[in-house]
Amino acid sequence: MTNNTTKEEKWEEVKPGIWDYVNEPILIGNLIEIKTNVGPNSSKLYTIQKDDDTLLSVWGTTILDARLQFVTVGERVKVEFTGKGTPKPGRKPTLLFTVYHSLAKHEENLLEEDVQLD
Repeated sequence: MTNNTTKEEKWEEVKPGIWDYVNEPILIGNLIEIKTNVGPNSSKLYTIQKDDDTLLSVWGTTILDARLQFVTVGERVKVEFTGKGTPKPGRKPTLLFTVYHSLAKHEENLLEEDVQLD
């Protein structure tokens, strides 16, 4: 097999970062992947591509999983960390998130359906 790389080419491994919801409480981008049964807790792992092409991984939580189930891969999504709930004794506080998805694609589909060619 021939190696077609030249000495001028520089390669960087693609590694999505993990979303730091405390320091960046609003994440906007395209949902590009959903992995299931990841890690020792069989969690979901979402990959979101920001507008600057940065890839960020977002670990699923009960609240995020419940909300992101209505977002399909390829849609624009906005995830907002809104704080922590009051913990039950001996438990960690629940992380609270609000999830939005762009209606632009849905509106575009509605417009296409409204146009009828005879």
